[in-house]
Amino acid sequence: DGVSNSTPGSAPPPARVRWATRSAVIIITSWLRKYGSDPTAPSPAELSFITLASPENRSSAYAYSGRSAMFRLPRPGRLGIPADTRYRVVDTCRKWDGWCDWHPDNISTSQWGMFWLHTDYTNLNLNDPANDVVVRAT
Repeated sequence: DGVSNSTPGSAPPPARVRWATRSAVIIITSWLRKYGSDPTAPSPAELSFITLASPENRSSAYAYSGRSAMFRLPRPGRLGIPADTRYRVVDTCRKWDGWCDWHPDNISTSQWGMFWLHTDYTNLNLNDPANDVVVRAT
């Protein structure tokens, strides 16, 4: 997992795009919820995000709930990328990756995807219609 972050009042990061994969996406989604509307945070012109395989994807069955419980069922209003974010976020999930694309009607395939698809985003094509790609605040 990789992520780079910045806090309000700090110097803008040298690069404009911050990316994260899998569980590191939680840092981005938490940052957006906590600092996304803070006027001292880097501006949307200075900072955008790409997330891959987020376990907090709104269509999944999981939400990070802290180190003690790790992941559990979503809590309303406290999940994923805020719908009203002012930052450009490209949120990507491979179909059947059970961590970010859970299908309660097909549990065995979702579980398979948690272990086999979730760990490999190396050849991801953002234009593949089989993938769930959502762009917010464009």
